[in-house]
Amino acid sequence: ARAYYERAAAAGEGGASIALGLLELGRAEGADLPAAVAALARGIEKAWNPVEKAMGWSALGQLSLEGRELPRSDAVALRCFREAAASGYLEAFYNLAVMHYAGRGTQRDVAVAAALLGEAAGSGHLPSMQLLGAMTRRGDGVRRDCARAAQLLRPVALRHELVDGAAIAAVAAARRWDYENALLRSEPLAMAGAPGALRRTAEAYEGLAAVAAHRGEHKRAERLRAHAMERYERAATEAGG
Repeated sequence: ARAYYERAAAAGEGGASIALGLLELGRAEGADLPAAVAALARGIEKAWNPVEKAMGWSALGQLSLEGRELPRSDAVALRCFREAAASGYLEAFYNLAVMHYAGRGTQRDVAVAAALLGEAAGSGHLPSMQLLGAMTRRGDGVRRDCARAAQLLRPVALRHELVDGAAIAAVAAARRWDYENALLRSEPLAMAGAPGALRRTAEAYEGLAAVAAHRGEHKRAERLRAHAMERYERAATEAGG
């Protein structure tokens, strides 16, 4: 497949360049990130298929969010996800929703997050169904409706690997001291009641508090520590001690 895409990209096909960039990012080890970013950028410029463009924008947004090869920037990530969502790309709706929910790159707006999740969940996007189901069960940004929440969460329960994959990603981010990404991954799982996610969310907040204190942002550090303690207490209560 790579050889085909390389020939097509050399012939000027933007979609092939995007595919090469995504293949490079998907390497388990030794990914050439500069080459991947360059291929994605070329592909976005040349591709005519809106879905292919959206996949390229979404990948660049994730790289900006994580600070991999590109400078870490919530604002740039938000713009990339908006470009991808303009083509109806469901993963971009989910990413935008999480950023609005967490207030990353924009003002926190739970109602906007719920609306974005509703768009993607209506088309069967499982991560969006998971987060919207948790919000609906809690009445967080939407009317509390346990029956609707169960309807949204039932398909997710049939796909345990989705939760397992997100949990693994959260742990990996924490081990890199990437507490923002760990929080982004773990908090939706905690809202959905995934085992251990509440504790991982508390640890991510605690890590962010330590970073803020190191930077001299003491008020922010206090707020983050309060978030951490609240989640530690809830985790202890749910564990029965």
